[in-house]
Amino acid sequence: MADEFDGGVDLEPFRDEARAWLEKRRYDKFSGEPTSEVALDRKLKEDLFVILASIHENERVTIRAIINPLINWYWIGGIVAFFGGLYVLLPDFKRKEEAAE
Repeated sequence: MADEFDGGVDLEPFRDEARAWLEKRRYDKFSGEPTSEVALDRKLKEDLFVILASIHENERVTIRAIINPLINWYWIGGIVAFFGGLYVLLPDFKRKEEAAE
């Protein structure tokens, strides 16, 4: 059994006049389980995922759109927390000099 292409959809315009190609495939390595190629648009304010959910027999499709707000701010907050933790762990040279006097 070779890799199979179940079908796809070309969304035009997707966002900001860009194009997105959504598709469903079945791969041999995964026991013929269907997989979806996702269109992703990342912005600082939100992430937009567009997924080809299903292909119906009458050539209609079901498209699922998911908006995850402020996801990039989680990453920014994690980076700030990481560097803040490193800053707290650094030795305070000024206090050591005052204690030595």
